[in-house]
Amino acid sequence: MAELQHQDPTNPATPASIAQQTAELSQMEASMSLTDAIKTQGRYAEDSAATGLLGKQVTATVTGNELTGTVSEISLSAAGTPLLKVGQVTVPLSAVTTVGIATAGQTTTA
Repeated sequence: MAELQHQDPTNPATPASIAQQTAELSQMEASMSLTDAIKTQGRYAEDSAATGLLGKQVTATVTGNELTGTVSEISLSAAGTPLLKVGQVTVPLSAVTTVGIATAGQTTTA
């Protein structure tokens, strides 16, 4: 709309310039769609990684404290990021520093 307000009626836009603007808008839209697809793929990969930790022993750093235990549950935060239940503590996937094989009778240590 702003372009129409500033367009000189004695010198209208040429079909070539309209086609160029349309092509530029199409390229921008395609780029935005690709960016969204990449973000979605990253979320799927993160969710898959979290699911693969079920039953595994993890060590995570939460509020400066190291916590080790077995992942018993996976959930998603309101923002959609994976959260792991380690003992009675909910840990963001991003806080995990080490992954290992859980042993029978293992307890959570903080």
